[in-house]
Amino acid sequence: MGNFDLSKNITFLSGRPSSGKTRGAIDTCRSLLKQCWNVIYWHAEGAADAHPTEYGVETPDQLLQMQLITDLHFSCADLRTRINRPTETINPTGTLVVIDTLDLFDCIPDDFIRFVETFEKDKKIHFLILTQIPRYLENRTRDHAEEFVRTEYPTRLDNQVFVVGNFPDEC
Repeated sequence: MGNFDLSKNITFLSGRPSSGKTRGAIDTCRSLLKQCWNVIYWHAEGAADAHPTEYGVETPDQLLQMQLITDLHFSCADLRTRINRPTETINPTGTLVVIDTLDLFDCIPDDFIRFVETFEKDKKIHFLILTQIPRYLENRTRDHAEEFVRTEYPTRLDNQVFVVGNFPDEC
């Protein structure tokens, strides 16, 4: 996990609770921070006193590359401000925006996916959106879980969907 195709601007990482979504996102952050990416990590379940080192930051310079938000109140306006905020990193390789976990925020706007899609022309901004899949899909195949994500969230076929967890083999 964590080998996402960064030529895609939007990736959904979906699974049941405790399936490794957050760990995969943090591993991705750690890797990209080493490559001079900026990271905005908005974590619905993050502790109020969480520190960026828990999210992949390993050096003091990387602290300047990371914006960590642990707040259940989510707004597109706040996110846009954070994306447009100047950073200390001169000519960053790109910006990764992690939304962890979309379903847990107390106020996700109906137009969230359309908002994310407004950034698709900017090849330097990538979204990693973590979502939960319902329990009944544990007994179905991984393809059913991916179909659920594509139906539940208005994704396009060119958006990546990774489903993590244990699923029965395809029949």
